[in-house]
Amino acid sequence: MKLNALPFRIGGLIAVLLISVGSTSAQSTTLEQVTALFNSSCAASSCHDASSPAANLNLSGSATDIYNELVNVNPTNPNANGKGWKRVVPGSPENSYLMAKIARASWDPAYPLEAADGNPMPTATDLAPEDIELVRQWIQFGALDTGEIVDPAILSDYYNDAPGTHIAQIEAPPAPAPLRRAAPGRR
Repeated sequence: MKLNALPFRIGGLIAVLLISVGSTSAQSTTLEQVTALFNSSCAASSCHDASSPAANLNLSGSATDIYNELVNVNPTNPNANGKGWKRVVPGSPENSYLMAKIARASWDPAYPLEAADGNPMPTATDLAPEDIELVRQWIQFGALDTGEIVDPAILSDYYNDAPGTHIAQIEAPPAPAPLRRAAPGRR
């Protein structure tokens, strides 16, 4: 590449990034998407509403309310609590009781639910695979209370093109190798 073409390529990249950032600002946050899912699937069924929330878990409030009900909170279930689970452990869906409750073995056998953990949720009907994946990805990427972490359109496209499958859990990259330092006096 010619050196004088570099500013144009960098300028184009910056323009694409600015357009991308600008287009996501009008969309709702991932937490708001998760909140809408819980409001419609969990609170609307009267299981986790404000009047008498099952397991003392109210999923009918605002995004902030639901975040405070879920993130780093001990579950009321003694078996789950004994495993050291939290309702949601940021960055760790496999240690989040919520994932064990909403995931099904047919979706991903990595989230087993023992009888002592209680019944799968929601009880009336299973969540759609892309909804489970939305929650899993939100947790995997830190259960943040701001920003769009997950694009539900991508999840919907994936599950509609490949039903019955799930997106593999993303592993953290390996730590870089330690730097070697030259012995004193050597270069």
